[in-house]
Amino acid sequence: MEVIFNKENHIKIIALEGSENSGKSHVINIVYQFLICKGWEQESGNYEELGDKSNEDILDVLLKDGIRLGIIGMGDYIVGKNSLRHLIERLIEKDCKIIICTFRTDKPKIRIAIEQSVKPILLEVIKIKEQLDKSRYRFENNKYAKMILEKI
Repeated sequence: MEVIFNKENHIKIIALEGSENSGKSHVINIVYQFLICKGWEQESGNYEELGDKSNEDILDVLLKDGIRLGIIGMGDYIVGKNSLRHLIERLIEKDCKIIICTFRTDKPKIRIAIEQSVKPILLEVIKIKEQLDKSRYRFENNKYAKMILEKI
């Protein structure tokens, strides 16, 4: 795990980094379900499906104890309305103090865009390894989901 700390921290971004088809979207969806089970509630009017619906990539805002948490299940684009930076900025505008997202290892410009977000951030990156053994797929995805949940 790698931490980039900005002194006047206002936003915590927990990012899952991995190669294409490494399971990032599945992990984010597991995290989303765990958060709901842990008492986070969906804030009305924020749920949005992003990109290819078969990937189940979403953007949403959850609320618990007055804290807004944004979740982004897509981190493939560098520019445009679905770029990760733009999606993060949208969640910051909604006053999210924690943002969970993904980005691809083969697109370093996306990481740079996160690091240059408009507000000071604490960026925590968890690197997901490609899961070659499909019999352990669910176990590994749950392991990464728990790693993310521990950082909230």
